[in-house]
Amino acid sequence: MKTLWIARHAEAASHPRDSMRPLTLRGKEQALSTGNALFRESPSDLHVICSASKRTVETLAHWTSRPDWQGSTDLHDDLYLADSKTLLQRICNTDDSITHLCILAHNPGTSDLIQHLSRQQHGLEPGEIAQTALTVKSWREVSEGFGQLIRIFKPET
Repeated sequence: MKTLWIARHAEAASHPRDSMRPLTLRGKEQALSTGNALFRESPSDLHVICSASKRTVETLAHWTSRPDWQGSTDLHDDLYLADSKTLLQRICNTDDSITHLCILAHNPGTSDLIQHLSRQQHGLEPGEIAQTALTVKSWREVSEGFGQLIRIFKPET
């Protein structure tokens, strides 16, 4: 059994270059709120794969700013505005020594991924995180319908 958290970056401000959009003040509060919830619910060995856009990197920075953060992270340019198929490919390429994985990216890819894996529709709002349980032994086995949506973490802002 594997656990996957699917996260959408927190609220971002405008910028002429979309990939450079920073978090708003509200977005920073959202990131701290859901980051704390994620930290309470996930094991210390959580691995986060993250889009390399400014808003996702800033969201991740708020999550990992805790002095007791022990997880690991990887940034990936190909996750910027990635569709659910690209997100799924990245998940399937995860090393099987990782049991708890979070993918931090963008809509509509993140919401579509929830529907693809759990067959339940949920449009992730900025800062939200969906926890899913996957009935697989290897990340390579992840495919449509193999996930159960456990809960949605919503920012307390």
